[in-house]
Amino acid sequence: MKEHCFCLFIDGLDEFEDSEERHTLLAERLQTWTDRNPEHVKICVSSREENPFMNQFSPSQRLRLHLLAEGDIREMANDFLDKHHNFRGEASKAREKLIQEIVSRAEGVFLCVRLVLEELWEGLDDGQPLQDLYDLLNTLPDELEEFFTHILRSIRKSNQKESWTIIAVVMATNGFDIYGHLSLFHYSFVKDFLKNRQFALEQGICDTTLPETGSRLDAFRSRVNGL
Repeated sequence: MKEHCFCLFIDGLDEFEDSEERHTLLAERLQTWTDRNPEHVKICVSSREENPFMNQFSPSQRLRLHLLAEGDIREMANDFLDKHHNFRGEASKAREKLIQEIVSRAEGVFLCVRLVLEELWEGLDDGQPLQDLYDLLNTLPDELEEFFTHILRSIRKSNQKESWTIIAVVMATNGFDIYGHLSLFHYSFVKDFLKNRQFALEQGICDTTLPETGSRLDAFRSRVNGL
């Protein structure tokens, strides 16, 4: 050990699940590693502020990342929403209050903010006043996994099957060199497949002419945006 030094970075201690190792024991184990080898073992961990970790690690050892990122998140949210004329038309105090609410809910997670801003932008497109945007903000999930589920379920019901199938194909082909580079043209046939599983045999994709391919791509580009 004396000839080696170790620096460990561990993300999401609060998400660790093991029936044999409770969070309190996990925190104590990590602290023991550094206590026994203070010159050779350094550990940087991240977690939500749950009691097992808050009780074990002293305040002098902690950084609250959401406070460090607050200024950048505020700037990002303000720059994004300020591009919408409906947002600029609201009173400055009301705009600042909404931005502050976004920053407070984000807790330092930029991806959450980006998703929230997209939802609020749609509200601005619909001409909703800021009070309605506050209400919308309060209905949005705080956890990323729940947020992704919310996004998938918010797709118009008539489009859900096609949208979800496209996502499923992307996931299934990811990492395969042969199938992993499907083009927009390929995905344009998903709806045909959902209507008739034998369409490729009956219709013959290879018989599509160049003008037909161009028209199909133009139409599907618009449809993808809608989906």
